[in-house]
Amino acid sequence: MSRAPEQLAPSWLPRQQRRRINRQLHRLLQRDVCSVCGSLFKHNSRTTSGLDTQGSVGLDDEAVAHALFDAAMRPADGETLRTLVKKYQANGAAS
Repeated sequence: MSRAPEQLAPSWLPRQQRRRINRQLHRLLQRDVCSVCGSLFKHNSRTTSGLDTQGSVGLDDEAVAHALFDAAMRPADGETLRTLVKKYQANGAAS
């Protein structure tokens, strides 16, 4: 009897989406490379998984995760992400 693979996707997702994400994450983990920059994962390093805006599954190394966080939290003009979201919502409501 085979054991079911570890469930990596959040349990609150719909079943079909959860299965798709689990399959893709297991494939990415077997490759052992960052899906953004392509570098090999260092032994015992932290990884971050998630979905991008197109719904593609990504598995990133620690450097990419920090870079994404910095880009999101400190845009070039110094505004926070929350301010940018409020501006976007105001512009979207006006048009």
